[in-house]
Amino acid sequence: MRKVPVLFPILILAVVCVGLAAGCGGTAKTGSTPASSPTAPSSSPDAIDVSKLIVGSASMSPQEISAAEEAIRSAQDSNTGSIFKATSVKCVQGWAKVDVEETEVPTDEAVAYEVFLRMGDSGRWEVAQTGDDLTAADLPDAPPDLFKN
Repeated sequence: MRKVPVLFPILILAVVCVGLAAGCGGTAKTGSTPASSPTAPSSSPDAIDVSKLIVGSASMSPQEISAAEEAIRSAQDSNTGSIFKATSVKCVQGWAKVDVEETEVPTDEAVAYEVFLRMGDSGRWEVAQTGDDLTAADLPDAPPDLFKN
């Protein structure tokens, strides 16, 4: 009879250890969140149909589309909760200028600006500067043709 009181705590400890080893549902191991918990909206255009966010994407090169995607990603990361579209894309000698504009708000209230990107050594677009009415003097490494309309 003395064995029962000793075995019971050992059994409970074993069950607890197995539960911890299993990850208690896997949320900590996988990084996923349970379906019932709210998640923050993604600022990535990958979570949305990108073709709807790039005006004229059907006639653009893959380089222009990837520049537009990175400009949209940058604009949305800088303006949390807003969705942007690319209204114009120009690529010249490893540089790109993308006009971005906020969507789903009245036109007169929409945030709009230019995103200048350069192709990095890794082959990905990197934001070099953002703003309106930038000139070649603002980005001396950029080709002058990038600033022509």
